[in-house]
Amino acid sequence: ERLREKERLEAQERQQAARREQEEKMRQQLEEKQRAEQERLKREDERRAADEEDRKRKAAEEEAARAAEKEAEDRKRQAKEAADKLAEAARARKRKEVEAKKKADEEARAKRDEEE
Repeated sequence: ERLREKERLEAQERQQAARREQEEKMRQQLEEKQRAEQERLKREDERRAADEEDRKRKAAEEEAARAAEKEAEDRKRQAKEAADKLAEAARARKRKEVEAKKKADEEARAKRDEEE
């Protein structure tokens, strides 16, 4: 009977040891799964942050391109306005020259007519 009791206790001890070993394995597997999940989440967050950074950079580049394009259009418009003003001033000068020449011609003609 003592031998049976001893064998029963040993068997019980082996079962407990096996159960503890199994529990330890499961705990380690769970920890590994949790570490892997944390790593995956970390990589996902990093990717998301990089995507957001790219989006912001592209938006800033597009904004800078739009601003540069607008500035170029403004300079082009200002140059055209300045050229138009110069052309108008040249036309006005030419009209005055033509009028002055007509007036001089008329005065000269009047003077000739008077002398004749």
